[in-house]
Amino acid sequence: MKKLIIFLFSGLMLSSCVNMDIDPEGDVLSDSRRYELMDANPELLSAHISGLAANMIQYNTIGNSYVNHFDYGFASVCMMLDHSGQDLVSPDAGYNWYRKNTLFTNRVYTSDENLMAWKLFYNHIKVANDILRVIDPEKEDPVMQSYRGQALASGHFLICI
Repeated sequence: MKKLIIFLFSGLMLSSCVNMDIDPEGDVLSDSRRYELMDANPELLSAHISGLAANMIQYNTIGNSYVNHFDYGFASVCMMLDHSGQDLVSPDAGYNWYRKNTLFTNRVYTSDENLMAWKLFYNHIKVANDILRVIDPEKEDPVMQSYRGQALASGHFLICI
């Protein structure tokens, strides 16, 4: 009986998922519609600007079913790069999050470390480009110019790494 209740409850939970990209009027909120809304109300960009900083400390970027303890954002990428050099002593004592970097075994494109760094940087640069797509560079509004400058700086910062 308990298994039947759990089965029915899980079926109910799975069937209750809704699309979160729906406009309050009931329309599907596509990228073009989102850009139109941001053009009409530029204050909506403040959430994207705040998201730039929050994206840098994102946990579980890879999204695997198991937890990668090294997957906690930009600071982790810096630690990976530090461990990839020859000047940091880091023994492989069985519980070292960066042992693959120390042993140079993460040099293949399918490694979780490379996937995490790529996804983190790509998502951050995409958000910066989305902000730049909405803001007209000819606008004289100081708030919009500030948003544009932050998006340019953060996007180019990760491109240079």
